[in-house]
Amino acid sequence: MSSAGIGARSPARTAANASVGQIASAVASAHPNAFTLVQHGAQRQRGAIAVIVALLLSVMLGFCALAVDIALGFVVRGELQNAADAAALAGAAKLLDPAAPASSLDWSGATTAATNAVALNQSSGITLEDATVVPGYWSVTGSSGELQSLPVTPAAGDAPAVLVTVRRADGENGGPLPLHFARFLGVTSMPVMASAVAAVAPPGAVGEGVLFPLAVSACLYRNFWDATSIPPGPKNDPGTGQPYVFRIGPGYTYGSCTPGTWTSFGTDADSTGALQAMMDSRNTALLKTASLVWMQTAADDSLYQSVDACSTRGSGECATVIVPVVENVSVHAQDSITGFACLRLALAESGGDNYVQAVMSRHCKTRNAGGFGPDYGALATARLVR
Repeated sequence: MSSAGIGARSPARTAANASVGQIASAVASAHPNAFTLVQHGAQRQRGAIAVIVALLLSVMLGFCALAVDIALGFVVRGELQNAADAAALAGAAKLLDPAAPASSLDWSGATTAATNAVALNQSSGITLEDATVVPGYWSVTGSSGELQSLPVTPAAGDAPAVLVTVRRADGENGGPLPLHFARFLGVTSMPVMASAVAAVAPPGAVGEGVLFPLAVSACLYRNFWDATSIPPGPKNDPGTGQPYVFRIGPGYTYGSCTPGTWTSFGTDADSTGALQAMMDSRNTALLKTASLVWMQTAADDSLYQSVDACSTRGSGECATVIVPVVENVSVHAQDSITGFACLRLALAESGGDNYVQAVMSRHCKTRNAGGFGPDYGALATARLVR
């Protein structure tokens, strides 16, 4: 092996190293502050990063405010909404109190009931005490999106209703909602509000288990029901000063009106057994305005005896019933339902002169109902409409 082996440096490598050293010396001689400038540049970069971090921290705090404080706002709004819903339903339910006269609406009682219901709720551990309660009329047909406050003359399709608004704001229910992360952005609190409207309205459809198997003539209601009163109700007999009394049975008429007859609803079943079963279980399918129902004769004494046993004179189990209203009560024929009425069954007689004695009423309520129909005294229980 020659002397230019592994440990020996080649003349070319030695010359290159000498050249690098010469260049570095030349740079240092020409620019004595070059390495100081590099150090200052690094310091400027660190300062820029600090500014960027500060800006990003502000943005992150803003997102925290959205994620935490806004979420808290939604939770509190849900609590206020629950309170407003419950209060509106309590107020609307009081509007048509069965203990009150059928011809009046208990506006003051509804307001009191709604106000008292608010106090049964809390928001963030604070018992709610303040609410705005406005009674009035709500268009259940959708012609108006606002409650018409009293005094007002209701139009067709307007139902008595109660509007309740609950707030967390200055001077109300502990003040506005305190915020946490949003404080870093200069926002310390925010007001929160919820409102609800509940109404009572005549149904346009009823579910199973609601209707008694009697159908009443619409003609009877046109002549003996005051649709212009607020709320609508039965007209009074001048001779007694009380609502007219009617007998529903074969051969009974009032002027040009046949008062009514038995109905087997959507099934053509003209038998005592079938109608007796319907008296016990009511309708077994959904029925609504325009649904077709069958009129039946069913003059058997046992049916009238069963009605008398559960009427006002009897046990009272069928003292007030909801029945379909139809135009044509001709027996063993079909006709469409125009609405749902409330009847008070006073008694029934059998033994030849068979009839059910009834009075128009407006004290019938049912939970299994919806929609909107003509007001013949039957009402769906208070329901939220907004």
